[in-house]
Amino acid sequence: LEACESGSMFQKKLPDNIKIFATTAANSHESSWGTYCPPNDQVNGYSLNTCLGDLYSVNWMEDADRGVASETLTQQFNTVKNETKQSHVEEFGERDMGNDKADSFWGANKAIPDFRALERDLQVPELKTMSSVDSRDIALTTFYSQYLNSGNDLEKRREYARKLMGEIELRQWSDDIFYKIGTQVMKVNNGVPSEALEGHREPTQFECIRSAVNDFKKTCGQISDYALKHVRILVNLCEITNSPQTISNSIHQICSE
Repeated sequence: LEACESGSMFQKKLPDNIKIFATTAANSHESSWGTYCPPNDQVNGYSLNTCLGDLYSVNWMEDADRGVASETLTQQFNTVKNETKQSHVEEFGERDMGNDKADSFWGANKAIPDFRALERDLQVPELKTMSSVDSRDIALTTFYSQYLNSGNDLEKRREYARKLMGEIELRQWSDDIFYKIGTQVMKVNNGVPSEALEGHREPTQFECIRSAVNDFKKTCGQISDYALKHVRILVNLCEITNSPQTISNSIHQICSE
């Protein structure tokens, strides 16, 4: 599974006896990463102004492309884990399935050239890591690259500048609004704000969390890709206070200012 906080989908949830073996790009509280991002996003000499893949997924696909018939799921997991240096790749479910041959899950496969050999030829063996970007920052990276590569077209440059500044402002607004909500709720409950702002509590109060997220969307607006990282603050508030009404009151007050 390739996603930020993807480990949270299976941690303490996926049984180990139902014939399912899962691996994730990250643990339960960190971002996954894009790779081959600007300025290393060129195809045939042309910059696409975006990340060409996800670090974990690219490592997995390149390993699969080699078509090593004897490789097991566990061996593949360890290879991808060792090559994904920016996040913690994890495994869940029925570990005994790790002894199964990896290629038995996608059929016969004719090996194609190892792209890592190309990296060695270019003398940049760490290209994927060097060009990786936190998934929460890909939009910012994309708009910045578009702005830099807009050339002498003033109309395009103006449009990309608008998008870049809009992304920066949205990120700043998200940081501020979640900080205010977390701080206010904790003060109302005589708590320490940092416990909500910095912690990573395991979610158990799902009704409270669902209510808080829905209240935020209705009152403050949709949660952007970047702002999704702050949803953990709502989770922390629910786990610490289990007070949906207090959280809702703070959301309505702060987002209505």
